[in-house]
Amino acid sequence: EILLGIVNIRGEILMCVSLSHLLGLEDNPANSDSEQSKIQQPLTLKSKTNVSSVMYQRMVVVEIEGNRWVFPVDEIFTVQRFHANELLDAPAVISNATYTYTKWIINWQDKKVNYLDDELLFYTLNRKIT
Repeated sequence: EILLGIVNIRGEILMCVSLSHLLGLEDNPANSDSEQSKIQQPLTLKSKTNVSSVMYQRMVVVEIEGNRWVFPVDEIFTVQRFHANELLDAPAVISNATYTYTKWIINWQDKKVNYLDDELLFYTLNRKIT
């Protein structure tokens, strides 16, 4: 499921969505049940109904065109700025795929990093959630 639930961020109720599910990334089995990635606690409501609650340790809030989205993340390394001339074309195997959110490739610290098409990504999120 893409919609994981709602979260309270500084008094504002926001939707929390699974970016990894939307992108088709498989969960890392080593982290899926670890205490580092999430802490599961039962929550008892007044109606005495047990609801399983998942609390993520790290979340990123992204705002685009006035809409805020929350994504659980494993790690936040840095926010990196780069020049447009550093963007490389995505390989044909990626750019020709039926569903791809990769717009460009960036070389960063001797690694290739996918630069996602934010317009397509958030358009898809809006369509799937509403």
